Amino acid sequence: MASLPTTETAGALPRLAAKLPGLALAGVIGGTAILMVRASGMQAVSPVLVAIGLGLVLRAVIGRAPAVAAPGLAVASKPLMRLGVALLGLQVTAGDILGLGLDGILAALAALSVTLSLARPLGRLVGVEPRLATVIGGGTAICGASAAAAVGSAVRARDDEIAYAVGVVTLFGTAVMALWPLLGTALGLDDRAYGLWIGASVHEVAQVVAAGFQHGTAAGEVSVIAKLARVAMLAPVVGLLVWAADRAARRGDHAIEDAEAAAAKVPVPWFAVGFVALAGLNSLGVVPEEVRHVSAAATPIMLTVALAAIGFGTDLGKVKARGIRPVILGLMLTLVVGAVPLAVVSVLG
Repeated sequence: MASLPTTETAGALPRLAAKLPGLALAGVIGGTAILMVRASGMQAVSPVLVAIGLGLVLRAVIGRAPAVAAPGLAVASKPLMRLGVALLGLQVTAGDILGLGLDGILAALAALSVTLSLARPLGRLVGVEPRLATVIGGGTAICGASAAAAVGSAVRARDDEIAYAVGVVTLFGTAVMALWPLLGTALGLDDRAYGLWIGASVHEVAQVVAAGFQHGTAAGEVSVIAKLARVAMLAPVVGLLVWAADRAARRGDHAIEDAEAAAAKVPVPWFAVGFVALAGLNSLGVVPEEVRHVSAAATPIMLTVALAAIGFGTDLGKVKARGIRPVILGLMLTLVVGAVPLAVVSVLG
């Protein structure tokens, strides 16, 4: 019995060593993406988009992912991504959400629920598979690339589906970051209405900051809080999707998952549970400020490395084969997520 721990340790070391090449590769791609964004000065550009793009290009140049990198890439694209999503909970408090007021909460809820509920019907209309439509809808409705990756994990999307969804969501998030401030000015929205609308409709947090503060400090602060309210909805949405997938598997309905995935048991989304738990602790004020700061710095790095691994693990030919239909779906959902909260804040404001 005394030799058992030594045997287990000896077995763990080779397993850890086997993961290092892939983790290092994803880390280099992700680190390069972060440096490129910082060097460009375009802070509103998400590093995850650059990372997934670099991964796709590198994979296309190499032609095939090296077998030695496969274990580490699997760790980066799934466990590391899920840990990063769970740590997003430390950026959210119940007080932030309640501080939005009834109109702000309704705007965020309406934008998310309508966008998600229309994702698959609109996907069918333009010929996009239900699973990919769900991932694009989740990224558009909640918080961009990280939500697309989390939703993709929940519905067991393939790497090429997640890569395509991230690209589509980021493309239109960048577009509305530039267009919505012009529209908000033309409509004459006041600071609060504008901030609520931007926070409820623009995809990435960095894009919300860029668009929100164009209307002034007060509008920018409201937009960030409204955005955090959408981020807080990530865990419930993922849990709901997993529940729906489990029901589909039990009754043999393959509308959400394909036949192979539906036959398997849907796992508990522990990263969503972790998100809720950390958000709860953060709301109680028991999380040290230093921990929150470290988490805020580490989370985007984790997600960038994870999306770099997904990009590198994706066959660009499969992405191209999907054509422009998912892009059309992304445009339609972006218009929905923009129109719904604008209508809510206009009526209630």
